[in-house]
Amino acid sequence: MNTKGSRALYGTLALLIASIAANVSAATVDFTKIKISGGTYSSDVVITNDSSADISSWQLSFHLGNSITSVDNASFSGSDPYVIKSGPKNGSIKAGRNDKFTLTASGTFNANALAACSFNSSPCTFLVNGKAVSSSSSSSSTSSASSSSASTNSSSSSSSSGAGKTYGVSTAADLIKALALVNPGDTIQLSPGSYSGAFIATRSGTPGNPITLTGPATAILSSNNYGFSLKANYWKLTGFTVAYADKGIVLDGANHNLLDKLTVHSVLYEGVHFRSFSNNNVIQYSTIYNTGSNLTPAGDVWTTSKPKPQFGEGVYIGSAVSNWKDYSGGKPDTSNNNCVAYNQIGPNVRAEGTDIKEGTTGGLIVENSYDLTGISGQNSADSAIDAKGNNYLIYGNTVSNPNKNPIVANGFEAHEAVKGDGAGNIFQSNKIDLQQTPPAPRNTGYGFWQEVQIVGNVFCSDNVVLNAPSGPARIPVTQCVPRSTPSCAAVLEN
Repeated sequence: MNTKGSRALYGTLALLIASIAANVSAATVDFTKIKISGGTYSSDVVITNDSSADISSWQLSFHLGNSITSVDNASFSGSDPYVIKSGPKNGSIKAGRNDKFTLTASGTFNANALAACSFNSSPCTFLVNGKAVSSSSSSSSTSSASSSSASTNSSSSSSSSGAGKTYGVSTAADLIKALALVNPGDTIQLSPGSYSGAFIATRSGTPGNPITLTGPATAILSSNNYGFSLKANYWKLTGFTVAYADKGIVLDGANHNLLDKLTVHSVLYEGVHFRSFSNNNVIQYSTIYNTGSNLTPAGDVWTTSKPKPQFGEGVYIGSAVSNWKDYSGGKPDTSNNNCVAYNQIGPNVRAEGTDIKEGTTGGLIVENSYDLTGISGQNSADSAIDAKGNNYLIYGNTVSNPNKNPIVANGFEAHEAVKGDGAGNIFQSNKIDLQQTPPAPRNTGYGFWQEVQIVGNVFCSDNVVLNAPSGPARIPVTQCVPRSTPSCAAVLEN
């Protein structure tokens, strides 16, 4: 008998068994009885212990895609991903049995945003009303967990796989070095921690092999300029946080990039900017708040630099005509066909939640949740979306004004900053609650308001407009053909 060979075989089998065991779901997490009210929703979350052993306490972590405001029968911490811990009355779950808590969150529940499910440090499986969620969420959480654990104890380590090289980084210097080295198919894995520096990506991926920069929400990039500057194509930015910077994430001449499950907050100017002919990019399932602000989430001042609330947009597409000379050679900044979807924008986004600039066309603004708490009114910033571009589909968004901010003028607006622009936009299946009381001042109090000379915008009758003293729209409401929720996938591929 070849003892050496047998030992090697047994070792391989042991590793295989351990690998299989590590990926077995420890629990199913079922979101049920989802109730939507205004700009918030509640859900019962039922945890079933899928293991063969009883447990006396539990800890669940996951990415939700919205901001949790409260949890009953348990405690919570973190900021997407969240950590939910069992309370004194519901810690024990026998094998095969279940436990339950109720959460309330802002925005609109979206099953596709669920990711990174971990139950007592083991993978778990998402359900919604008893039905499985697409496997991409659970598989990405498993791979993300393994990558994170591999990089936690390494400084600028790298490893190769069939899909490319992985750079595990834990310092700002490591990150800057990795950004200068990556090739198509490579991944930069951020460890938890703070990274302060000038982070600029100029090396491009390819359609089949994008470059990935990923990390947990506790990996925080900050800067005295742009938190992250992307000047390249075919990147995936996922999971991490950009905060404490002049501007958040700025794309210049950058195309076919995916920004996914990011957090951007506490920046002096705008949160995310698609600029200088940046086309076919997607930002989705991300959280943006405290823009145009020098305050931390706790309300403390993080810098003595003066914030610019008039320029504190959540997502900014294109450039103002006054800036074309700086960013697009004096020509229209045609940052076209970008998609903004399933994001939580606000509170304390001090300018528009999404500012669509003149010269841009053909984008999608889909299923975002806008909280207008803290909007400043400066530089005419008084609505959730300002459409100065053409031929956008603005679909399924929720606009709320929970604190009855009197600065809020209208839900959506359209302006003609350049002759012929601000037209051809479709507003469909949105829900707007202005929380205003009559009488409304002139040119305010509408679900949708536009300048009178603009022709060609459509405000569909399936939009729900509440507490708007002037009515649903300043233009006639149109009976539109129902459509399915638009997808951002084609944006990246075109």
